[in-house]
Amino acid sequence: MPAGPGFMTFFRPKPGLQKAKSRLFFVFNGLKHYIIRGEQMFDQSVIDTENLIEGLNEYQKEVVNHQNGVVRVNATAGSGKTTSITKRIAMMRHNGVDPNSILLTTFTKQAAKEMSTRLSRLVSRHDLECLTIGTIHSTCYKILRDSMPQLQHPYSHIFAKNGNEIFLMNEEQRFFSEKILQTMTKDLKGRYDFNSAEEWGVLSNSQLASFMGVVANSKNNAMTHEQYASSIDKKNAFQRLSSKFYTLYEERKLAEGKVDMGDILMFTYEIFNDYPEILHKYQTKFKYIITDESQDQNHIQNKLVKMIAAPHNNICIVGDVSQAIFGFQGGKPEEFLSFIDEYPNATQLHLPINYRSKSHIVDVANKLIKHNTLRIEQDALAFKQTDDKCVSHHSFPNEQSQSQFVATKIHGLLKEGVEYKDIAVLYRTNAQSRSVEEIFMEQDIPYTLHSSYGFYDRKEIAEILAYLRLAKDRNDDVSFQRVINKPNRYLGKRFINALNEFKESNWDAINLATNLEKYEQNSAREFKRSVDSLARVIEEEGVAEGIGFILHKIGYQKTVNNLKNFDERMENINVLISISKKFNDVKKFLSYIDLLATKKKETKNSVQMMSIHKSKGLEYEYVFIIGMNEGLLPHNKALETEDLKMIEEERRLAYVAITRAINRLYLCSTSSYADQIMEESRFIKEAGF
Repeated sequence: MPAGPGFMTFFRPKPGLQKAKSRLFFVFNGLKHYIIRGEQMFDQSVIDTENLIEGLNEYQKEVVNHQNGVVRVNATAGSGKTTSITKRIAMMRHNGVDPNSILLTTFTKQAAKEMSTRLSRLVSRHDLECLTIGTIHSTCYKILRDSMPQLQHPYSHIFAKNGNEIFLMNEEQRFFSEKILQTMTKDLKGRYDFNSAEEWGVLSNSQLASFMGVVANSKNNAMTHEQYASSIDKKNAFQRLSSKFYTLYEERKLAEGKVDMGDILMFTYEIFNDYPEILHKYQTKFKYIITDESQDQNHIQNKLVKMIAAPHNNICIVGDVSQAIFGFQGGKPEEFLSFIDEYPNATQLHLPINYRSKSHIVDVANKLIKHNTLRIEQDALAFKQTDDKCVSHHSFPNEQSQSQFVATKIHGLLKEGVEYKDIAVLYRTNAQSRSVEEIFMEQDIPYTLHSSYGFYDRKEIAEILAYLRLAKDRNDDVSFQRVINKPNRYLGKRFINALNEFKESNWDAINLATNLEKYEQNSAREFKRSVDSLARVIEEEGVAEGIGFILHKIGYQKTVNNLKNFDERMENINVLISISKKFNDVKKFLSYIDLLATKKKETKNSVQMMSIHKSKGLEYEYVFIIGMNEGLLPHNKALETEDLKMIEEERRLAYVAITRAINRLYLCSTSSYADQIMEESRFIKEAGF
């Protein structure tokens, strides 16, 4: 009897049982039931329908039992969204839906992994292998790898390659983009037309991230560089330069055989439009589509989902518009709200019951989010009804006293039997972690920082500290090599190798190396003069003035401006300046930082520290939200633009932070931060305090 995909692998008998196993056509193993239909094998759900809906509330049962047509599921925080989605898929399998025809898209790879883990308990192994579960980027990448090599497309030969070397990401993408700006600068120097002076001013004062953002946003909205060029205001110098940047970016990317993440969606969209037969292939394959965290999808992601879903239109989008916090990445929560309006027979279902948080926490979250205009008029309902007023607001003079309060409360919770791992400290920006980190290190409180680096290890902080270390000790080769090209002095590996040939320090070797190019000698000597001047400023005016010298006289500010998230990096630097004002002696300042680094403790049982964005989807028994101030939460970026959409996204961030808490929530604000007077966040009052 011929077997379907994976049959022989799944039914391979264990050693010693071959004779007994080889005769089986039907296998009953608990609730597993495999049925052979013709030449194709379908695996039934391993759990029967009664078990699938057992323990579910009526709202969840509606979602699980829904199968055909367009449906939007409005799911509040802690409402069992993942359970409902996975059991819905298991129910579809029980009803005979081919697992190969089901596509489940998630917002992150971690969410896809969690969905797969949950489904492994509900459906057979064979079913799980047949399902398509992943981010929409991973799904589209598979489509491109399958389709591109056979098409007349400029990138066909690139997608024929194996491996990840084709992807342009992170630092490589930044360096790639920097070169394009350098090319644009050179071209502009040779121009003397009417627009050149205005463009020169814009190019000199614009951040690299602004130009990269134009490319990303255009692709999020399915706009090619040709379409962007035709849409700009020709009188706007920044838009003219952005169009030039986008065009050069695409030309150079193709020439070097690279693709970025935006291309994955753009190319899929283009192919679906240009090759209807390819679109039809995937429409035929994926007859059922479920999209998780749909409120955070961008425009092109929404378009792709709709294209694949047609003409069956068995599509289920799941999300919570009150938790839409990725507008800066192109998320379109308004499209989540308007989605069902495009389909006349669409259904709307709700998951309103919050099983996570005590009722006071849910009440506070409801009060806050009601101030948003972009929302579904539906309060979350608390399953855990209690009279416990478990949310409190605390105000402090500065971030140091705020951090001391957090540490004191944690010591008290430990005496009550609470474990470190059940406690989280949340904040709007990563710079805010610094004062808490220092208190935790001083008091031996173990913590895990859910960020790539601790405060003093962050790129911009580490590089400024390297300048300070070199000003203190010219023989510090590690610091020398870290900052010799910050800002870019075009002194690369060849230059460093020439210096390393000498026993002397890199600093002294500059005067000994005779094989350096003229420009290398000049740049190196200018660098030495800058560091000598820095040392004098520190000695005469203090460490804080020294950091200002690094930024503005040495030119490190330009380096920061070209980094991703430059505004957040500048916030980190401003915090460092605030700390350094306590020190006139650079040696004592650096010793203080080194001492903190040696005290850091991180274990599995540790306090969890992270930005609110990182906390999405997580939950903790006890939560501290620090820095609830105007300028932090809501952030200055939203306040400066006075953009209602941005303010509402900041409010949704606060809502997400609040709904991470299970038992107890502490809202904390300060009267000052980084030596700046601060007002209490409007969200405190809106939440009822």
